Amino acid sequence: TMQQASAIGTFGQTLSTCATAANSSIPALCTCYGNYINSLKNVQCDGIQGAIDAINMACDSMMCSTCGTSGTGGLPACTTPQLDLLASSASTLGSCVSGLPTSKDCTCYEGFMSNTTSIEGCASGKSARDNVHMACQSLSCMC
Repeated sequence: TMQQASAIGTFGQTLSTCATAANSSIPALCTCYGNYINSLKNVQCDGIQGAIDAINMACDSMMCSTCGTSGTGGLPACTTPQLDLLASSASTLGSCVSGLPTSKDCTCYEGFMSNTTSIEGCASGKSARDNVHMACQSLSCMC
């Protein structure tokens, strides 16, 4: 709609002003991009996701912590050894939990969390740990 297009234009001007004021400071630019994405998420229309994805790719290239694709927060991709550790830990967790997860499975979730502390600094590792942590908390485990 015209109202949505106007809002997007305003957000773009705000981004431009913010980026100019950032004066090549990467953390400041990351903040500008993060704010822009948050603004765009409020506009529900076709094509908006493409704009959000493009800005997230820029965030990833600058390794921002305030924005980025798939919730990576600008973390680097995991290395092959980190991915191997993640895969084996996930397999162990899957074998440990039998059927629907219950509080009896706390040791399984706690084991995953302690086995994967070394990979929380890469995108897939952080994402997996965040998801397991939420599952763990939902079962009232000590995670």
